[in-house]
Amino acid sequence: MGNPLTPLPFLCSGFPYVRTGERLMSTANEKSGGQPSRRERIANDWKTSDYYDRVEETVAQFWSESGHFRPMFNHLDLTSVLELACGRGRHVPQYINRAGSIVLVDVNEENISFCRSRFSDAKVKFIKNNGFDFSAVDDNSLTSIFSYDAMVHFELFDIFEYLKEARRTLKPGGYALFHHSNYTGGPENDYNKNPHWRNFMSASIMRYLASRAELEVIQQKVIDWGSRRKHFQHDCISLIRKPIGQSEEPSAA
Repeated sequence: MGNPLTPLPFLCSGFPYVRTGERLMSTANEKSGGQPSRRERIANDWKTSDYYDRVEETVAQFWSESGHFRPMFNHLDLTSVLELACGRGRHVPQYINRAGSIVLVDVNEENISFCRSRFSDAKVKFIKNNGFDFSAVDDNSLTSIFSYDAMVHFELFDIFEYLKEARRTLKPGGYALFHHSNYTGGPENDYNKNPHWRNFMSASIMRYLASRAELEVIQQKVIDWGSRRKHFQHDCISLIRKPIGQSEEPSAA
């Protein structure tokens, strides 16, 4: 297998990157002149948004048996599941009764506090993370990871970090299911300047990143998002697996 820390070739010109220890980090995600980083600005956009209240009743689109998401979700082993960017937990009621243990992860303390109040079941644990890992989770401890309606906004560099975290924390044969952007217009834009606030990403880039994290893309589905004239194929769902028999540590170059 290749080195998962190999610099991304399509970013080596015109989009600076730096190595920080074992992490590939974008200078765009570092604070500049005391201003919030891109990652922090994205997180801050969702602290006071009324979006969570508005979409609580539209959650059915993710869970309909005839929809795009549920058939792929059904591949997941819910013995030990982590939901990344859980928001206020609108998806949890759809799977809590089938899950053995649940870890809810979000970058905003406001969302984690809301979820603590909403879910009192002892099998649900909560992590407020830093926006690019879930270091509090043990290696090889999860059977599945998923994220709906959130990763579409993430910086590409952070998605790569989360893929490496999936590689670390999933049991061999475990699955990750990620709903991410398929929008490649305006790569220099802040995400909130793009249609539906989709960040720069694509199905093919996800396949590249997953391979560099030593994961396998099992299935991808490009889907429409929006309504009427603002209905675009700007989203993708990727089902990704940690290979069975893979060593605990990524291979060296």
